[in-house]
Parts: sequence; structure tokens; C-alpha cells
Amino acid sequence: MDRRIAIIGAGPAGLTAALELKKRGFHNVTIFGKFSDAQLRTMQVDGIAFDVAACLLHFGYQSTVIPLVRKMGLTVNYIDTPADIVDRRLRPIKKSTSQVVEIYLNILYYLFFFVGWLLLHRTRWRKAYSSSMEAFLKRRGLSTLAESFAMGPGGIAQGYGFLDEVTAYHAMRWFRPRLFLTPLLSKYKLGVATISEGYETLFTAIIEQFQCTERNIKSVRPSLGKIELIDEEDNRLVFDEVIIACPLDRIQFPHRYLFNEESIDESYIFSYLFTSAIVPPFADRAYLDEYIRTKQKNKALVIRTGGQTNSGDYLYWAVGYKTKDITKEELQDKIEDQLIEECGLPIKQLHFFEFFRYNLRFSSSAVRRGLPQQLESLQGHQKIWYSGGLVSHWDISSIYEHNRRIINKLHFRNRPKSLFSALNYLIHAVLSWLRLL
Repeated sequence: MDRRIAIIGAGPAGLTAALELKKRGFHNVTIFGKFSDAQLRTMQVDGIAFDVAACLLHFGYQSTVIPLVRKMGLTVNYIDTPADIVDRRLRPIKKSTSQVVEIYLNILYYLFFFVGWLLLHRTRWRKAYSSSMEAFLKRRGLSTLAESFAMGPGGIAQGYGFLDEVTAYHAMRWFRPRLFLTPLLSKYKLGVATISEGYETLFTAIIEQFQCTERNIKSVRPSLGKIELIDEEDNRLVFDEVIIACPLDRIQFPHRYLFNEESIDESYIFSYLFTSAIVPPFADRAYLDEYIRTKQKNKALVIRTGGQTNSGDYLYWAVGYKTKDITKEELQDKIEDQLIEECGLPIKQLHFFEFFRYNLRFSSSAVRRGLPQQLESLQGHQKIWYSGGLVSHWDISSIYEHNRRIINKLHFRNRPKSLFSALNYLIHAVLSWLRLL
């Protein structure tokens, strides 16, 4: 198809959208943006590739990122061991059999409420999901499940205990039934995994397949059945369709008025990569029970090891949430004090330390007034489409699935209508819905 399509954003949202367009026969695709703006980083440290700003692959990635990794000739490295739950000195904390049984029973109970969310979150009943996930669980007698979502069997972790800051509407996009299969399927090489060569290697290989320019786009304007893009130098570029795959608060578009500082919430995480001579006291990753349970910021909440380097040292990565007001120097001092004094991990060399804007999401008030549904109803309106973590979920697999849905609609609109095309659209729509599970 010869329609000119622009994608604004060269991160995972933009690149997976480009892949889906290519798969559907759209070849006149231009990507605007810098891959470096996506925050994905793969560090090469003495023979080890380590992602310092991306999550592990879980079972939900089996139909999205993992096939893509293999298609690009890269390696998926499965992690056989579950996460360790540890105290502040990295000593293991074991759950009793009764505690583990209680967690699994609560998960089964939770699935009942998940089905309700699946059916109701786009209706006027969405207001029930505008409270925090923690409050939502407590009101339904699932207080202990909030803890297991942070540090549950097999190490299911997202939010690291900060479920009081994320709405139930948003969190339930993550806590889907298939996620709970991850610990079980880890035994069969289908659970938690990493990309051996790193995320950056994967997306660099993808971006080379497309026409890409680092020109910044500042606004999108519909005009006479086409779409005009205005760049930073006020040049006008005309396209047939546009996919906005960058944060929606960074660009002007016809419905930008819907968004303000009260519409969107965000968090900040830090990423700290270092080597130490100390042999790892855990197999792969450890969740610090006390700090997660008490919702500590400016503390390492999870520590992973990347293995032994060629020089004989061990690579470690620490991650946690930061408060907005703390400086980088203050934060580094706090992290190093914790790692050395409490965890017993003297730092031999610091290889990477940054903090990132993370988990951009709709606020509670935005969920109550139906902003997610308004934006969804605008998909394709005036030939503008919206992608990224805000409109799906912040993990790459969810973004990829979202792109499959919107590209399916875009494709259906731009080809001659027939019984075959209608059936094809319906099949893809059903598959996309099933993947929500």
C-alpha cells in the first residue's frame, strides 16, 4: 500500500507499530524521533550485556517480543530460579506452606474481580476502578494479595509494593491471568527471561529496517483529508495517517486540551549498575522485603546479578523509586550507604547511574471522568492514532499488543471492503481480546 504514514516516536511503541504496518503491507512509513529518547539502555560491562532500563520478559511476552527476538537472530535466556525474598542484609526469608497456599487461593479469588474489570472498565462502572489498587483489594478482602503482587510466588513484581499510587484501572492491565502462569512455566522454559544481547541490540536492528529521521515534531494538524506535521523549524510535512507514539504531553495535537497536569500521573525510578568482588548471595534477583512492605523510596528495592565478568568480579544492578525532590548526588549517597552498610556489597566500580520518568499513567480523576475511553474513541479520528504506555500499559508486550489492535483497524479502513477483509479483521480483533487474558 502506498499511503504515507508517519510515526512520531522511535521507542518500542513506534518501532513495534512500524513492524505491524510492514507486516500489513504498508511500506511508505517514516519514523520521527531518536531511539535514545526511549530510555532503553543496554550496558556492555566486561563481557556481559545488561539492560538497565527495561523489565524482564515474562510469559506475556511469548506472543510479542520473544518471537521478535528470535526472528532477529538474538537469544532468549530463561531464568530457572524464582526471585528470592530477602531482608535488608540479603538473607532469605521463607514463606510457610500455609502462606503460599493462601496466596494462590487469593489469586483465584482475584480472577473473579479481573473478569469484572474486563467487562466493565469501559462502561460507566469504570469509577469503581479509579481508586488505588491497594484500596481496591482491601475493600474486597484481599489485603494480603497486595503483598503477593509485589513479592509473590516465583517473584511476580510490578510496582514493588507501591500499589497505593496506581489505580486499579491501570494495575489490572498488568495483573492478568497469564502473568500468574509465569512461575509455573519457568520450569518449562516459558517463564522469566532476558535478551542475552540486550533490548538495545534488538531495537537497533529493527530501526534499520525503516526510514527514520531524528527531526523533532512539535504539532500535528489535520488538513483537507491529510495530516500536517510541523517540525521544530516550522517546516510542514504532509502524510495520509499519523501514529503518535511518544508521550502525549510532549506534542500538540487536536485533542491535547484533554490533558493537563491533573490528567496524568508518573513515577521516577533509579537504575544503579555496579561491580563488586562479593559472590552474589542469591541466585538471580532479590526483593528486599522490609523496604517493599513499608514503601520506601530512595532505597534499592530489587537487586539483580548479571553474573561474573571476565575480570572475575560480579555485576549487580539495583533499582528502586525516587522522590521528586532528591538530587542525583544525594540519591547516590543513599544507595551506596544502603548497599555497603546494610547489604554488605562493597562497590568496586560504578558503571551506570540514572533515574527515569516511569509508568506514565492516567490519574484517578482522569479514570473517573472517562478520559481513557475518550481517547480510545478517538483512535483513527481525523486519521490520527495513539500508542504508547499511557494508552495500554507501560511494559513493551502490552504496547506491542495495543499496536496490533490499532494497526488492524487502520488496515481494515484502508483496503477495499469484502467478506474476507471483514472476517480477517474480526479474527485479529478476537485474538487481540484473548491476549488481554
